[in-house]
Amino acid sequence: MMERTSSWNLIASLGLVFVVVTFLVHSILDRSEEDALDNLIGVAQETGAPFFIRLTDEVLSGTMRVLDPADPQPSTANDELMATLETWNLGSRIFSSSAETVSPLLEDISPIIERVGTREGEVLKNEPLTSPEVRSLQSAFKEIRSELETSGVQRLAEVRSDFVSRGQAKNAIFFVILTVASGLIVMTLLQNNWLLAANAKITENAQMYSRLARRDSLTGLANRLHFEEILSSALIAWDEDETLVVLALDLDGFKAVNDTLGHDGGDALLKSIAGRLKNIVRNLDSRNIVARTGGDEFVILLHLQTGVADPRRIASRLCSELQRPFETEFGHIKAGGSVGYTVVSSEHREPAVLLTEADLALMDAKRSGTGAARAFHPTMMEGLKRRLKIESDLEIAIEHRHILPFYQPQFDLATGRLIGAEALARWNHPDFGQVAAEEFIPVAEASGDIVKLGKLILEQACADAAQMRPDLVMTVNVSFAQLMESDFVSVVRDALVRNGLPASRLTLEIQEQSLLSDPFNARHVLSSLQALGVQISLGDFGTGAGRIRDILQIRWNEIKVDKSLSMFDGTSGAIEPIVNVIQQIGSNFKSNLIVEGIETEKQKNWFSSAGFSIGQGYFYSEALPREDFENTFLAS
Repeated sequence: MMERTSSWNLIASLGLVFVVVTFLVHSILDRSEEDALDNLIGVAQETGAPFFIRLTDEVLSGTMRVLDPADPQPSTANDELMATLETWNLGSRIFSSSAETVSPLLEDISPIIERVGTREGEVLKNEPLTSPEVRSLQSAFKEIRSELETSGVQRLAEVRSDFVSRGQAKNAIFFVILTVASGLIVMTLLQNNWLLAANAKITENAQMYSRLARRDSLTGLANRLHFEEILSSALIAWDEDETLVVLALDLDGFKAVNDTLGHDGGDALLKSIAGRLKNIVRNLDSRNIVARTGGDEFVILLHLQTGVADPRRIASRLCSELQRPFETEFGHIKAGGSVGYTVVSSEHREPAVLLTEADLALMDAKRSGTGAARAFHPTMMEGLKRRLKIESDLEIAIEHRHILPFYQPQFDLATGRLIGAEALARWNHPDFGQVAAEEFIPVAEASGDIVKLGKLILEQACADAAQMRPDLVMTVNVSFAQLMESDFVSVVRDALVRNGLPASRLTLEIQEQSLLSDPFNARHVLSSLQALGVQISLGDFGTGAGRIRDILQIRWNEIKVDKSLSMFDGTSGAIEPIVNVIQQIGSNFKSNLIVEGIETEKQKNWFSSAGFSIGQGYFYSEALPREDFENTFLAS
């Protein structure tokens, strides 16, 4: 495009030069025409009217001679006058334009002139002119001479003026044409220059946007797009004498940093992490690259010498480096992270596949706990296929009510009396059999189906509870997405009314982490539910997922400690301070304390002595279908 624009600039410049040269040539030619006109007028002045005036002067001179009494030869003077008059008469026919100018003045003397004639060039010998006739001629020719002088000058002036006017009109038209042409050429030049500038700017912007499209704006690292381009090039040039490793890294506890220090603090941590990771991998090989692919997610490409460097040790080292505090403008921040990695093989050389394998290994590492590093194994791909199958079948399962609540009993720890049940979703998948809630609930939350699923379980649990013993309390888990639905309170009210279940027999369990995103709205909704008479339970308390200040602003009817705490049976002193805090909070709110995950009688007895009133777990029973639950615990 720039070459075409430059060519047009050259053509337009040549056109402008041509217009200027044409204008100069026209000016020169126009001046030459004026000079030629002046010369023509000069010739006309010398050969036309001046000659006729001289003849007139000779006639006047002849009349003066005839009228001069002292002339010794009056008859000769009279003949010469008549001859001169005949010459003038002949000249009037030659210079007809001049004669026409004075023709009105000849009316009085025309009889005298007619008396003069010629034949074969000889003057006729007529009667001599009388003195009155000569005087009449003298008087008339004086007027004729004056008129000839005046009219000649005027005529020449008119001719010149007309010529000049025509020339000016022609020049004006020519000037307009040249001006328009010049303007168009100048506009073309300006437009082409503007296009050149615009094209340069577009090229510059395109290069800038290309860089931005391949860089993370916060850390300056490559983004996922650029990483995939580099990975593709590395795979093409890969030699099996070296080992290519793709690593996926995810921070642990990054959300807590954002919640504590705000997004500026989180950004500062990410930049510090990016700098440390880049220094580590570049020290191994200058070709190694780090990219940021998401909020707190990074990917790394390593070039390692086969048989020398161990990918597992490097992945573990990265985890250890992430455990060290990071220096930021907000002070030293401790984060931690998990790493998953895959080693390039001849069978798997597609960038998308390698990134998927690294992500699957990372997911496995995060399930293993914080600060773990895991290598990809083919069985992980089978897990991904299973997850995708579950995700694709989930919506249909909800619509056809293939997912139903099972009920796990809850007992009074002191008396052993059955006081309620918790509804837990279970899915009998046609291909996989029974699918645990821990497997499909995260999928439902990620896909947005959790609201429909939660409504299904709530409705069915209310219907089943209404058919059970009238003193049993039904506990139903509620997700954050359900809690934030604008009509959630109405959904709960309608389910109670439709199934005839008293609100006091329904407990809704809210996970501790559900208070993080929008604690204000969460408090408002929970207060509205309690106004209906519904009991509110804080679930999984003790995991540290929520903020204490948000928890303390809600009046909880029940507090359920996380099952990870129920693993202790009092033999370890580490749990006692935590239990004391939970007891204090429960006492302040007058809340029932519930422990889940009880598996031994020793655990049951210890939590009972620690002030917990309700327990559930495999020690009593796993979650059962409604019919089995009723047959086992309600038949008598």
